Amino acid sequence: VSNATFYWAEQFAGHASTRFATGASKRWSSGCLDEFWHYNALFGSAAALGSTVTLTGANSLQSMYLNSPENQGSCTTFVHWTKPGASGSGSALMLLAHALKATPRFGFYTNSVDRPAAITAMSEESLTRMRESGFLFARKVEGSARFHSKCETLENAMERVIFKSGLGSPSTQPQYNFVGDGQWLDNFSNGLSIKSTSPGHVTVVHTTEPAANGQGTYDCTGKISLSFNNGVQSQAVYDERHLMLKFENGVIWRKNPGSFLGDGLWMDSMGKWVTFESRPPNFITLHNQAYPDWKGQGTYSGLAVEITFQNGVHLAGSVSSDTQKLTWANGVEWVRV
Repeated sequence: VSNATFYWAEQFAGHASTRFATGASKRWSSGCLDEFWHYNALFGSAAALGSTVTLTGANSLQSMYLNSPENQGSCTTFVHWTKPGASGSGSALMLLAHALKATPRFGFYTNSVDRPAAITAMSEESLTRMRESGFLFARKVEGSARFHSKCETLENAMERVIFKSGLGSPSTQPQYNFVGDGQWLDNFSNGLSIKSTSPGHVTVVHTTEPAANGQGTYDCTGKISLSFNNGVQSQAVYDERHLMLKFENGVIWRKNPGSFLGDGLWMDSMGKWVTFESRPPNFITLHNQAYPDWKGQGTYSGLAVEITFQNGVHLAGSVSSDTQKLTWANGVEWVRV
């Protein structure tokens, strides 16, 4: 097969790339010539576009009309092409792609219409849509793809939802930043900040009392354990509804009413994770490890934010009243993780 493939590439690839290319342009690099070779070896090459070819021995498709705008036959692998018309209009590929895009916190990303989109983020709903579809496989799923859950990994969720193997086990190991990241007021109304340094770990920085600085751990249920520089150790539970940290000794910290309520982890429009970190009086930093050109500095006022990115772009945005969505002036939307 290798010799035949080499001969095909040397003698006919130029002709094949012109006749059978599926990319955006009729170039050598467009299309999948290795797949075209196997098709031609099995069924031969049709003389003209617009003709119907009989596929003797094929299981799912007995004949194929060349140059059809729709997909023909069936496929067991889901893949999403962003090039208009590449997957047909009413095909199973397009129907599942639309269903996935409609689920919350699902991420597709591609930087070229010549390449399939990569799946960067999934949720319970999107995994369920995949399970209910007729596809057996999916590509391309990024190795860094995340599952929207405070406790569960994507691998665990796939075992539970896709394979229903019973191997998925509950966990309190956090997958994301602490939900209470941001600016706080202690029980004496002194300012401080809580910042996740890595999944499961935080630091506390007090604005006026270094002895009250500290570090600690948290789990995905909102429980946090802190050790302060003055030797005090304490545990607290985050009350997301009332924006409070309730310590076991009765002390209560409250979210600073002047802080940016968008502090913490977000998913951008390309399915990547970014973090807002505010500091008094109204400054904010946007961290973006995936795309350093799109990190930046800026200011905030209430739920409004303005950022100047590393690449020079300046954008204003607004966080929704429920703090779950950020809409930029150019129409792009981010969602809270």
